[in-house]
Amino acid sequence: MVTTVEASQGTSGYFPRWTVKTGGVIMPEERLPWAQTIISGLQHSVAMAGATIVAPIIMGFDPSVALFSRASVR
Repeated sequence: MVTTVEASQGTSGYFPRWTVKTGGVIMPEERLPWAQTIISGLQHSVAMAGATIVAPIIMGFDPSVALFSRASVR
C-alpha cells in the first residue's frame, strides 16, 4: 500500500511515512505529535472504560458480561 506521501518521496514499504501535523484537520496521511498522541490514547482509554465498565454497573449488569460480549463481537 503506497500513500500519497510515499509516492511523492519515491519510497515504498509496508508502513506508511506519515507527516506530523500540529493543528487543523488531521488527514489520513498525517499524524499528531507523540505528546498529543499519548494524551489522545489516554482519553480513549477513559472513554472506553466508561462505556465498558461504568455503564453496565449503572444499569445493573455485570461488567464481565459487557467485557465478554465486547470481546466476542471482534
